[in-house]
Amino acid sequence: MLETLRWLLVVEFISLATLPVALRAFPNLSDRGWGLSRPLGLIILGTVTWLLSYARVIPNSPIGWWAAVGAIAAASAAMAYGDRAQLLFFVRTRWRLLVAGELVFLIAFAAIALFRAFNPNIEATEKPMELMLLNSAVVTSNAPPGDAWLSGHPVSYYYFGYWMLGGLSTMAGIATEYAFNLSLALISGAGAAAMFTLASSLVRRDGASYRASILAGTAAAFILLFVATLAGWWELAGYFGIVPSGLLEWLQIDGLANGQASAGWRPDQHWWWFRASRVINSFSESGSGLDFTIEEFPAFSLILGDLHPHVISIPFVLTGIGVAANVHFSRERWGIGWINSNRWPAAAGVLVIGASGFVNAWDVLFVASLMLGVVAFKTMRERASGLPMAIARAAPAVLLICIAAILVYSPYYIGTLESQVQSPPIGPVRQGTRLVHFLTVWGGLFLLAAPFVAVILKKALAPQIDQSRLARFKASPGTAAPWSAWKVGAGMVGVPYFAWLLTHLTFNVDATATDGVTRLMVAGPLALLFVSSLATLAWRSSRGASDSTQFVLILAALISYMLFWVELFFVHDLFGNRMNTMFKLYYEAWIAVALIAGFGTHAWMRLHRRLTGRALVASRTAAVVAAVLAIGPIYYPVAAAATRVDEYGGKVTLDGLAWLAERSPDEYAAIQWLRANADGQPVIAEAVGGSYSESGRISEATGLPAVIGWTGHENQWRSDSAVFAGREQDVRELYETSDGSRAGQIVGEYDITFVVVGDRERSTYAGIDVSKFDTLGDRVFEQGAVVIYRLQ
Repeated sequence: MLETLRWLLVVEFISLATLPVALRAFPNLSDRGWGLSRPLGLIILGTVTWLLSYARVIPNSPIGWWAAVGAIAAASAAMAYGDRAQLLFFVRTRWRLLVAGELVFLIAFAAIALFRAFNPNIEATEKPMELMLLNSAVVTSNAPPGDAWLSGHPVSYYYFGYWMLGGLSTMAGIATEYAFNLSLALISGAGAAAMFTLASSLVRRDGASYRASILAGTAAAFILLFVATLAGWWELAGYFGIVPSGLLEWLQIDGLANGQASAGWRPDQHWWWFRASRVINSFSESGSGLDFTIEEFPAFSLILGDLHPHVISIPFVLTGIGVAANVHFSRERWGIGWINSNRWPAAAGVLVIGASGFVNAWDVLFVASLMLGVVAFKTMRERASGLPMAIARAAPAVLLICIAAILVYSPYYIGTLESQVQSPPIGPVRQGTRLVHFLTVWGGLFLLAAPFVAVILKKALAPQIDQSRLARFKASPGTAAPWSAWKVGAGMVGVPYFAWLLTHLTFNVDATATDGVTRLMVAGPLALLFVSSLATLAWRSSRGASDSTQFVLILAALISYMLFWVELFFVHDLFGNRMNTMFKLYYEAWIAVALIAGFGTHAWMRLHRRLTGRALVASRTAAVVAAVLAIGPIYYPVAAAATRVDEYGGKVTLDGLAWLAERSPDEYAAIQWLRANADGQPVIAEAVGGSYSESGRISEATGLPAVIGWTGHENQWRSDSAVFAGREQDVRELYETSDGSRAGQIVGEYDITFVVVGDRERSTYAGIDVSKFDTLGDRVFEQGAVVIYRLQ
């Protein structure tokens, strides 16, 4: 309880210390960025400490972090004093919105903190890796943090999220095993508050009341965090046997069976809830998977409990959307002059765009693309130009902001980051998504947005597709902009499609020409939605539209294009398929579509009140369908969370290593001894193993660098095993050799200070001769089966 309170107090202090900056950076949002102050504050503080630590001006320590936040708070206080009249008026007039946003934050934070207390273990999946990165960020004296699974090398993965969260742990004086779970609660609360800000701002700018804005913001936050895909319906239907077995067999969701209901209300298979993130796949006649993919969504991630960069990025992606929304609603003409007259929003854009790729590398392209789309249509509206010219005019200022963003974080982007992309950088997708699987993932959220989007598209497209007016439409000066958007959109989907078809037939085994038709089952509607959205945006821009609907349509166009590309190409990484590409892009898309769904639900309800006749019947029918479909997406997180709590069965705590203290008290005691007695970052030797194994646990839990940890992940991060070639064999030889001289050579080569000998080492390496370690150093810790030798 005390850890949670200290954590919250530090978070709120940072938020207040940077709030005046947020209020200046987002003047065009209804709450002026109040709900974005936490992620923005973390970015500002994290950037200051990271840069100053990199330059050896301040240490990565409690003193360094508190000194940095103190300086920021002092500057912000002076800023707030100068803006005091405006701030007081702002708080007086919008206090209901601000209070509602704070309640959304606290409720989301408390809900996930409580859930984690009933399922706190940091074990299995990639949680050990994430704890290692968090500890690496905490124990390092200066940036960049050393890689605790590869001594002598900095972390090459995107680690800025761990740097910021580690800073909170340092400032609050909380052990990282508590900070791990509290970070998940913070990400949930900050993400919910950021979503509340965006959705309520869009609805409020659309003319809604504060009450409607609060409801829409709350709904969007709920959709973001606590709603699942329609896979929940398949789980429910399969468990209770309410659909034919043949349908489930045709559906082909691995592990999903029919009629397994017992006395309970949810499946009792081990980790049944996990398959909701592995829906999209096709199987051969022999049963082997042809297209294994990952489609995580926030509710799944929080139930799983992984503190992975894509999860950490949730509030920061939303802050990036907030930067774009603020530009969209700005009254000043876009260009270099806009940057000069909007220095605070521009500075926020630089930091948020730069940090987005540092938190989760894939996000920088999403945020930058959204910014370009916003300013392109803003330029069309302001200068009455076609889409190609608007893009050309908008791009220089966007490019300037992006270059500045990369420069601010250049020690990472140009220094420690190592590309995970192989050659060639992209490849053609062999197996496309089945329509039933695509609708299982996206059908629920799409349905919430569909009525609103359909009405807007119909209003804009009707005069453009009327055959009797088409020639006159193309010739009319007032329609040059939308016609150019049709052509640009057709090129943006046509060229990639035919490029995919050509490369698919050339390089993919068993590819046939008919694949070009079947691939259009999913890619076709996405392409049509994208092109139609572009044309609608251009049509509305030519009529001066700068409303919330315009911004939401820009998001819809971007998301539809992202999902379209995933059907055609993948980024060629170490996995050699589209698994990781779909994983990352689908997650970004979920965050944005949750915002569209929240806004779309409000727009649908407002539209529903004005409908009559057949349109009213259709709307009512859609509402009933949506209500029925919502049963599955709401059932899933409730049932999955209950299952996770039952799986744990331990004491209620936020200590993520409490399980280790109970199951392996000797190893836990060794970890605590090293934390208390290892000065600096001495190198340790412990058992080496592959990814997802129990090896590397001492370095994981302490942040002290091991000679080598999870070899598979190191290979992923660095795309080349040459940098650690021979290390695994050297560690094996260190433990197994009886030659003290050779052991000493290995110790010297890697500058090893501590050698751990426990049950894992004894089971991994045959016939360990510990006498050589007694010769090389001293036993400084010994409890049960675990011995630690200090060799230097």
